[in-house]
Amino acid sequence: MNPNTPEHAPPRPSVFIVGSCVTRDAFELAGHGYAILDYVARTSFACSMSGEPFPVGLSTLDNEGAVQSSWQRRMVEIDLTRGLRARLRGVADPAKTLLVVDFIDERFHLYSLRGALATGSVELQRVGIEEKLPGVGRIDSGTNEHFQLWRDGFRSFVTEARLRGMTPIVNRVRWASATADGTPLRESSDYVAASNRYLERLYAAADALGVPAIDYGEIGFLASPAHKWGLAPFHYTDEVYARFLEQLGQFATR
Repeated sequence: MNPNTPEHAPPRPSVFIVGSCVTRDAFELAGHGYAILDYVARTSFACSMSGEPFPVGLSTLDNEGAVQSSWQRRMVEIDLTRGLRARLRGVADPAKTLLVVDFIDERFHLYSLRGALATGSVELQRVGIEEKLPGVGRIDSGTNEHFQLWRDGFRSFVTEARLRGMTPIVNRVRWASATADGTPLRESSDYVAASNRYLERLYAAADALGVPAIDYGEIGFLASPAHKWGLAPFHYTDEVYARFLEQLGQFATR
């Protein structure tokens, strides 16, 4: 038997994802061999690594049950209660865990109340947080204030991860400006371009911290109208996910 066949390949490390579907969806492809240890989404690094929890919980904000998905509720609660740090500390075997992050959810603005932050995810918008909390402030994504809060949080995250024996890996994606079959995107070209400019600013800050990244080379980011979550600039064709897994394999063998 060929010793290079998958049956004789060393076991893949586990993967801990802090980000969004752009990373999680790659593991829908067959045969990758990874196990998802944990997945935390719907949270900005500005919030997830801050000290004080948001002063109002989801049960109060959503007393009408607008967020019905248990997974979505769990993600919002992790964001509001600062649960990411404890989950990092709970990783049993950091040396065999790949910690992959992406910044797509930094497209959400932040809510501020009494000095504490919350990620303005689709779920928090759905419950009408601005109407229920008249004193809440809003910090728009892409602004200098948002960036500074994100940078402080991401620095704390990198420090915490390294203390736990893990090195974050940035999934360096871009918003797609076109679709695979020419179907128009709902988002304007100006909005897509602005989102990509902000991502590049975040990537530059991660580079300055010495955080490695997935290299997509000449792969073009195309949105797939057939994507399981629907058409969006960050719901890609399988070619993008295949490239991600190929590049991740280089970190798995280090």
